[in-house]
Amino acid sequence: MGILEEMYYGKLECQERIRCNKELVEASKLCDRNMEKLLSTMTDEQKILFEKFLDCNDELHCISERESFIQGFKFATKLIIESMN
Repeated sequence: MGILEEMYYGKLECQERIRCNKELVEASKLCDRNMEKLLSTMTDEQKILFEKFLDCNDELHCISERESFIQGFKFATKLIIESMN
């Protein structure tokens, strides 16, 4: 695991934690309401499949978020190097 991934996973403390903003909280509540409605219409078999889908989607999201963090950090470093020239 590289240093950027260690930083991302919180193994290196070098930043304040990001606090949830109102827009994020509202989107999360809407997701929860829609998921409850959807689950109430599903069979047990469909619920199991949907849970597997959500697990895969979460994994993809985590990978994407980690890679975006690393790319953003690298870009910021390039900006700093450029500003010093």
